[in-house]
Amino acid sequence: MLHRFQTTADTDLDRNVARIIEKGFTTGAAASAAVQAALIRLLTGNTPDHVTISFLGGGTRTVPVQQVICKADNRCEAIIVKDAGDDPDITHNARIGAV
Repeated sequence: MLHRFQTTADTDLDRNVARIIEKGFTTGAAASAAVQAALIRLLTGNTPDHVTISFLGGGTRTVPVQQVICKADNRCEAIIVKDAGDDPDITHNARIGAV
């Protein structure tokens, strides 16, 4: 029997407790990581392989940087590939950039 606010998916998860859920990150988190990667390249001249972003609710996440390109001395663009984890949506694997 399902309880109020419980879904069939919830009961399936209860049966698969040993299954590890892969946590992804939001489009906003990907954009934040792209800004950080572009700024690192612009300010230090180093191209990061990854960046670590902090969340308002606490915790951090290390995100791989796909690409950083500098188009001028004062303009760099960074690309992060969004990871939706085990809850994929249309933005999963989208290339999120910042200039």
